[in-house]
Amino acid sequence: MKKSVLLKKESLKLLPFYLFFVILTVAVSNNSFFWDKDIIISKTAFWFYENNFSFQLPNSIDTGYTPILSLILALLWKIFGIKLQIGHYLMLPFSLGLIYQLYIFLKNLLSTEKYVFPALILITIDTTLLSQVIVVSSDLVLAFFFFLSVNSILGNKRYILYFSLLGLSLVHFRGVISCFVILILDYYIHRKEYKGNYFKSLLNIIPQYLPSVLIYAGYLLYHYKTTGWILKHDDSPWASCFEVVSIQGFIRNILIIFWRLIDFGRLIFWIAGFYMMIMFIKKKFRYDDKIQLLILLISIAFIVNLPSMLMFNIMAGHRYFIVIYILITATVAYLLFEKTRNKRLIRIFYAIIIIVMISGNFWIYPDKIAKGWDATIAHIPYYKLRKKMIHYIENKGISFNDIGSEVPNTAMIKYIDLSDDNRQFPLKNFDTHKYIFYSNIYNMFTDEEIDELKNNWLVEKEYRFLQVYVILYKNPVY
Repeated sequence: MKKSVLLKKESLKLLPFYLFFVILTVAVSNNSFFWDKDIIISKTAFWFYENNFSFQLPNSIDTGYTPILSLILALLWKIFGIKLQIGHYLMLPFSLGLIYQLYIFLKNLLSTEKYVFPALILITIDTTLLSQVIVVSSDLVLAFFFFLSVNSILGNKRYILYFSLLGLSLVHFRGVISCFVILILDYYIHRKEYKGNYFKSLLNIIPQYLPSVLIYAGYLLYHYKTTGWILKHDDSPWASCFEVVSIQGFIRNILIIFWRLIDFGRLIFWIAGFYMMIMFIKKKFRYDDKIQLLILLISIAFIVNLPSMLMFNIMAGHRYFIVIYILITATVAYLLFEKTRNKRLIRIFYAIIIIVMISGNFWIYPDKIAKGWDATIAHIPYYKLRKKMIHYIENKGISFNDIGSEVPNTAMIKYIDLSDDNRQFPLKNFDTHKYIFYSNIYNMFTDEEIDELKNNWLVEKEYRFLQVYVILYKNPVY
């Protein structure tokens, strides 16, 4: 009874956050599938829907890891029909669940409950987290199961850990990597409990990990027997992502990771962190168990994920850092609210962080700099602008075959808008296409191609809203 009353009280306190995410989800529920990662979820769901849920996926949509989100989406389509709203509402339990798990995490972290909600606000205004709430995202699901796992360990709820690890391992291959983060954290905490008895502490935690290991290994074995490959194959659409980079590429990846950590307003956390570090040096802050836990979690998450981000091509997207972003924000919030004694300084710092983080939703760079559009809510105007341009194209009687474009606009409309429309814009060819459908959303246009369009091609039609635009360029030859 006490637990249910407590849960009810906590839910009431979190009601403004829940309402915000419900309203946000309803507001975007008619939005199409957006980025390539979202469209692949749609494509795979269609495969399941149209092929009696066969797991023998074509190589063109087979990512190598368990397609659990697509499977659930296809099942919901069977029940409720193929609608855009279904995908968005599928995300809602995970966004609400994540809020609750973050609340529990912060509540255990902060000694004064009045600071839990200000800290939660800092996390929820992060544009990358918000962007994953408004699309069909495996990264949102991953974040939910990650913090459910962390809270299960910290709260010693081992029975929940069976479930959370299974969800984490099935949602994405990065979820499997995250299971190692959880294992190291789990082992570290139990090692302290068992006073350095390494074998006993390891033996005690292993049972919770066995179901997810066995189920995931079973899927990989089945996948290998039916396809002949695991995780990667030569003609994979994502083969370029797994190319080992050169020394120059390695250095470039270091710079990209640094950029990801300061982008979209997060620079303010590093400025605040630098100030906190000075306070540590002056011994105004005490290094306690909670700071140790936060630094441990951030360090493990970095160390486990860093090799793939550094060694391979295009493996350091903003959304890959979502757990790290949350942990860094929680660390700054802890130092601010728990270690800063000057109340006025707390208010000033907090106000500045809020303003800068909100501004992060509008950090847009020049066209020739690729942006993480799938990791910022700044992309929201694109949905309507794209549809307006398609209506213009149809009214003018222009054939889709005459219009080149780029990812993610080259997928079949069926997969993007969940319609019966099998048309698609072919991949751009400046020599043969009469038109080019361009948007600053598309990162795959080279600098030279952007210059060519702006300097030599004619603007047939253009739609803009805020910082997003779509342009239909006409080849001057025609």
